[in-house]
Amino acid sequence: MYKRQPQSILPPSATGALPGRLAALPDSDAEALYEQAYGDYLQRDYPAAETGFAKVVKDYPKDPLAGSAQYWVGETYYVRKQYKKAADSFLAAYRKYTSSDKAPDSLLKLGMSLAALGQKDAACSTFAELDDKFPDAHDHLRNQAKGEASKAGCK
Repeated sequence: MYKRQPQSILPPSATGALPGRLAALPDSDAEALYEQAYGDYLQRDYPAAETGFAKVVKDYPKDPLAGSAQYWVGETYYVRKQYKKAADSFLAAYRKYTSSDKAPDSLLKLGMSLAALGQKDAACSTFAELDDKFPDAHDHLRNQAKGEASKAGCK
């Protein structure tokens, strides 16, 4: 059993299948695909997680999980240090799914990706936008953004 993220809406047993078995179901619903991809992510199978989350976004773009799935696509790139692809994915998550629970996280990780790419000004603007657009974001997220902005050399 794996620890679930708060944005997931299903309990771990809701899919009725063991991890790995859902991959054999190409026509699974959004929740099942998301759960499988998240399990792959937790197992550090980032290419499989990327594929699964991308399939959720592509096949179910209007599903409430699509915004989180787009964020997680970016995470699969970020952990593999593919910062350009990560930045593109986080930007897409923020732009397409502005009302998603993951929108503030997407901005944070976009800023971090831009900083990793050496794009200080863009990173600093992104961290500032996070503060402006999401003043009620969780304290841990706001504190992380401040720390990342400081690390990037933002004023």
